[in-house]
Amino acid sequence: MDRMVEVARAVLVMATFCAMAIPLDGAASSSTTSSTSADFKDKPRVNFVYLNADDLGFGDLSLYGHPSSLTPNLDRLVIEGRRLTNFYAAAPVCTPSRATLMTGRYQPRTGIYCADDDVNCTGVFAAASVGGLPLNETTVANVLHDHGYSTMHIGKWHLGVGRNGKYLPTHRGFDGYLGIPYSHVDCPMSECFWPNVPCDKPVNPWPSDLVACPLYSNTTIVQQPVDMLTLTARYAQAAVTYIHKQTSAGRPFFLYLAFQHVHGLQFAGEQYTGASQRGEFGDSLAELDGAVGSVLEALSDSGADASTLVIFSSDNGPSLQYGPTGGSAGGFRCGKGTTFEGGMRVPFVARWTGRIAPGTRSLAMASTLDVLPTLVSLTGATLPPSLVIDGVDLSSILLASGGSEDDIPGPRQSFFFYPQTPCPNVGLFAARWQQFKAHFYTKGSNQMGNKLRDVACHETTPLTRHDPPLLYNLNVDPGEQYPLNVSLAANADILHRIDALVAEHKASLSWSSAQSQLSAGLNNSDEPCCQQGCAPFPSCCRCG
Repeated sequence: MDRMVEVARAVLVMATFCAMAIPLDGAASSSTTSSTSADFKDKPRVNFVYLNADDLGFGDLSLYGHPSSLTPNLDRLVIEGRRLTNFYAAAPVCTPSRATLMTGRYQPRTGIYCADDDVNCTGVFAAASVGGLPLNETTVANVLHDHGYSTMHIGKWHLGVGRNGKYLPTHRGFDGYLGIPYSHVDCPMSECFWPNVPCDKPVNPWPSDLVACPLYSNTTIVQQPVDMLTLTARYAQAAVTYIHKQTSAGRPFFLYLAFQHVHGLQFAGEQYTGASQRGEFGDSLAELDGAVGSVLEALSDSGADASTLVIFSSDNGPSLQYGPTGGSAGGFRCGKGTTFEGGMRVPFVARWTGRIAPGTRSLAMASTLDVLPTLVSLTGATLPPSLVIDGVDLSSILLASGGSEDDIPGPRQSFFFYPQTPCPNVGLFAARWQQFKAHFYTKGSNQMGNKLRDVACHETTPLTRHDPPLLYNLNVDPGEQYPLNVSLAANADILHRIDALVAEHKASLSWSSAQSQLSAGLNNSDEPCCQQGCAPFPSCCRCG
């Protein structure tokens, strides 16, 4: 009952704030401490904080329906902001999803795909990967930095490291970086829970030639192996320090905080070990939520609430190979690695005090592709005139006020689903137009294991072509259980419309315009090591 009272009270307070709309360019600190920040003294602009969870499913959060998750700070964001319940990560695994977030472009345009003959392609970059997000790609950080913003990335990058760190965030438009540049499960760890609880990796044990997880500060490794029990607190403190520094300087900022949580293996420090009724996953999620709380408190304390758009989302659906410690897709089918809804439809919450109506939702379709053009629109920044962007501006949806936001049409009417390992000879797997989704191909994923009752999700389920395609009405069948009869004229017309959209999309891109980065190969000598050239490798890679 106390919790319900608190929620109701928060909604009432935020409803009051809703009436206190501020202009788009209002309410940032005007204090300046350097010649750089002086440029912004008379032109305060909106700040951006993008909080990205790793492998968080649609059904994992408390106010998204999970009965035992403990997420009071994320609940607060939902209460104070707007949910988009048809939001998609534009890929079902980490690397291509983050590439779409950074560039606003589908995978074939950026080289984040697999060569047709690469049977070993996993769809993501590893520690020894030669490739990375091509250096000629324009990122959202590039655009905002060139528009006068301070830019900072904290957490998981997963868009390549490369020789001498050439693909790291500070070479991609970010002024600073602190984090592990790929998934922590891809590097040996010893301790995952307090006190001294070893990391248990029953799935795919670590090879002996992998370096321990490195923690980078900009382009320098400052700790290896990383202390996982203090990592999230370290991320949170860095974010808090950054927010206070930028607001004191009066400079607009873009903070991209990408958590290692809740990607398996789960981990948590002393404060959160055993804190949740949901076990290891719940403890990990609670630690993420605590860090979100620290960020929100920093924005409040620095007076930046009214001038900051905060977005929370996830890079893809849950990795159900880990069972109950892998997350929940809610009522959606399958999870990470698949192009079913559970693999790509994820939570999305946006809060901007005074500008976004609190406690609201929108059914408008949206995607990680849309983040870059939305932020560009809100700042008045410009993109290179020749740059092809697949995203759309969501500001009309986010800033809509009054009435039922469910009825506001969104600018995105279609979306294309590329698989975990996209390649030119197959291409996209599915497409959505309005509420209708057609599956041309389906395939299981190694992220699913073989224990789910739904065989379509299993890692052993091969690539299957559907002719005619499987057609679903996601408004009435979000779980993709009841395909429509495409022999009926009305459904056949819908399928023809989707076919036309797919043909138009395919005609707009050329896979050969960007060389495959995911199939560029591996080089163990390029693995991040704080004592490069040491022996015996990799056990000698230790520092901090």
